[in-house]
Amino acid sequence: MSNATRISELTAAVLNAEDPDDILDLLADSTFEILSPDSLLVLLPLNDSTWVCELVRGQYQAELLGASVSHSSETTDSAPLPFVLDHDSQEALATLTWSDLTHALADEDLPAPAGSTSALVAFPIDAGAARRGLLIAVRFADEDSDATAAFTDAENVSAASLAALFSFALNGSTGRSAIEDDLNDERNRIARDLHDLAIQELFGVGMQLETVMSQASRFPEYSDEGPVATSLKDSVAGIERSIAEIRGIVQSLRNETVEVTLSQRLRHECGLAIAGLGFVPSLHLQAPVAELDAIEGELKEDVVAVVKECLANVARHAHASAVSVSITLFKEGVDTVIQVNVSDNGRGIDPSITRRSGLANMGARARRHLGWVDFYSLDPGTMVSWRATIIAE
Repeated sequence: MSNATRISELTAAVLNAEDPDDILDLLADSTFEILSPDSLLVLLPLNDSTWVCELVRGQYQAELLGASVSHSSETTDSAPLPFVLDHDSQEALATLTWSDLTHALADEDLPAPAGSTSALVAFPIDAGAARRGLLIAVRFADEDSDATAAFTDAENVSAASLAALFSFALNGSTGRSAIEDDLNDERNRIARDLHDLAIQELFGVGMQLETVMSQASRFPEYSDEGPVATSLKDSVAGIERSIAEIRGIVQSLRNETVEVTLSQRLRHECGLAIAGLGFVPSLHLQAPVAELDAIEGELKEDVVAVVKECLANVARHAHASAVSVSITLFKEGVDTVIQVNVSDNGRGIDPSITRRSGLANMGARARRHLGWVDFYSLDPGTMVSWRATIIAE
């Protein structure tokens, strides 16, 4: 069975999973089999400044399982592993070594096996709540043999897809967090209780008061214009107003939903694209999540639409086995620019196709934000690059 087929089967398992712990164990076992490293580690955030080695497969399992590393963004220490975890640095991630890893995680250095060289690949895992973890695979090779420890390009593609699967497993394929679901459930519960309990109770009290008014009219001293009658009428009117206000609150609670952020919308689109692609697209948010999620309005909708269009084009035309979606923020003079790069390893752009309405749509979306879109041939595949200027309010 090919790695692409196995990753597709894992994707189906993630999308249908009920127990998050079981699916994470399955992903760790499968990743170890697919990449064939000597050691496999999954680091996940415990809180804002501490990461724990939650899953380990292969060598050094006893030494590294449960090991933790902490780092504060306020410190100047730039030890490679903590710096990568805390600062979301792609450059530092690419230079991470086995020595960096064990020095940060173990009480003492865990040297590679004697007479061997090591190679390491690491890919970020989106752990939700603007936090991230790492999927790390390490391989050792004897210095005196012809074997190499390095991971191939195909293995790097598989590792990126598997890291994306860990992200989906931790966040849910819809991109909505458990906290948001809990909030919506709580709103629905409050709305239901207000409607079924509070309104019914007020109805009952109102009916009792109307009965009292009806029975009181039998007494000669009771007057429709007297203080008792006036007080009863005011009470009934107050109850009717309260019922109307509660009904308005119930309607508001039922209509109100948690606003989904840009990063969540992007995860959602990548999740939806799995069905058409047959594999997991990798999503790289190469910017602080808080800054990305501050993007709202038309620009937010255009970024999501561009990613959706690119993924749909790959599914329809590219015959690819891997897709990478990269979102970057950077300064260009006084302006802040958002750049979306979507690359695949498919068959490239067919020169016989001259009508590209999708690219025209993306161009129009870019121009209204003082940006542009272009595409580039890769070997193999294609990259669409779209950028827009973030206009300060």
